[in-house]
Amino acid sequence: MSRTPRTTTWSARPHNRRAANHFLLDAALMIAIVGLAFALTPRLSDAQAALQILRQMFAPQAVASTIPRENVSVPSGRTAIDPTQALIQQLGNGNDPVVRAAAKENLRQMPDAAIAPALFDALTNTDPLIRASVAEILAEKKPVGALDALALTTYDPEPNVRLAAVQALGEIASPLILPRLDQIQIYETDAQIRGAAQQAEKKIYARVAEELKRPEDFVRVIAVAPSNGRIYVATWDGLYVPRGMDWQMQSRLPDLPTALAVSAEDADTLYLGTSGLGVLKSRDSGKTWEQLKQSLPTPERTTVTAIAVSPTYPRVVFVALAAWFDTVEQNETPLGLYMSKDAGETWSLISKWPEDYVTLRLVIDPIAPNYLYGMMETGSWRFPLSKVYCEPC
Repeated sequence: MSRTPRTTTWSARPHNRRAANHFLLDAALMIAIVGLAFALTPRLSDAQAALQILRQMFAPQAVASTIPRENVSVPSGRTAIDPTQALIQQLGNGNDPVVRAAAKENLRQMPDAAIAPALFDALTNTDPLIRASVAEILAEKKPVGALDALALTTYDPEPNVRLAAVQALGEIASPLILPRLDQIQIYETDAQIRGAAQQAEKKIYARVAEELKRPEDFVRVIAVAPSNGRIYVATWDGLYVPRGMDWQMQSRLPDLPTALAVSAEDADTLYLGTSGLGVLKSRDSGKTWEQLKQSLPTPERTTVTAIAVSPTYPRVVFVALAAWFDTVEQNETPLGLYMSKDAGETWSLISKWPEDYVTLRLVIDPIAPNYLYGMMETGSWRFPLSKVYCEPC
């Protein structure tokens, strides 16, 4: 069972193997650049700048032999342009729908390695229809680097492009994109895009459950380590981690998991929210756990509904708590938002935040880490962290 996004495999002909090897080396560098751009640049203009670098590094290869000539429009009296670029331009506004459909189909049929750089570059095209169409193509082809390129596109100023990018990420269904989908569900202004992010998340959870050969509701929460991308899966019966092409149980969990977060600087340090035991911490990748009780409310059933670790100050941890009452309605009463500045050793209540509703998610965007975002059933809230941060922490 594979934990990596399913990708289309490119088989090079014998006389092209050397070129293929060179491209794969270049692709690795491309992924690193796009990933860095995603981590550091929230604005589309910055993403465009990053992809301009890719444009210079990866000029689209000549693939004329792979494209039917009758499907490439070259105006009379002009110099023929690259066939890949011609097809991409035919995706845009002003073209006949039949022409756009034919161009999209031709791009789908072309080898990933030949057109991936051009498709990534087209995600910053001035025509939003081209950007959205390219996102749809990347969802089907799943070339190396598509995850990072599409993650950048979720910041696009056009809602239809953001929607196409989020839907494409759902088709790729990689757990690595879950942190970004969390952010979109909380503070994306377009309800349709928030819904698409929720559906994409469900597809990822379903895929992981399938790889574990368990029902879809078996997976309770998935967390990704910011420092190295390590994936942790908390389920009904334990904590799982990837091992090669399979999943391996790391430990049995002492209580039903409700939330999970990983330290921003140490991928071995985990914070686990539980249904009845409060907050647990592991310092060894989830092999062993200790209960964190100091300064936290301790009713008989303390439920942790959400956890977030600061990307700026890795020892700062936030938890949302609720008291769970075993009644017919199974009501949860919010107990407040708590913060620890010493990696969970002690906790303090944060006042002046929405206390009347249970918070279901907590998110701190690493690109703009000045706010803590929370999601409730009734909406979302934003809390300025300048009020609680201190230096050093």
